[in-house]
Amino acid sequence: MSRVVDDALLAQVCALVAAVLKADPAGLTPETSRKDIDAWDSLGHLMLMMQAELTFGVRFSAVDIGQPHTIGGLCELVARTRLSS
Repeated sequence: MSRVVDDALLAQVCALVAAVLKADPAGLTPETSRKDIDAWDSLGHLMLMMQAELTFGVRFSAVDIGQPHTIGGLCELVARTRLSS
C-alpha cells in the first residue's frame, strides 16, 4: 500500500467491506481480494463502491469504480481521491 494510506483508513475500509459484503472482519487484510469473498461479485462491488463514496465523501470516476480488486486497492483509491478533491 502507498504512504497515503494509514492504519485508520485501512480499519475504516475493512469495516466497510465487512458490513457491505457480510464478511468476517477478523480475516480482512490489505491483500484480501474479490476472489476471497463470495459476496464481492459484480453487484457486491457496485454496492461497496457506492457505500465507499457515501462513507468517505468522495466521488469515483466510472473508470475508478472498476479498478480496486483488493482491500488495499480500495484504500489507495479512497486516499488518492481525497487528495485530488
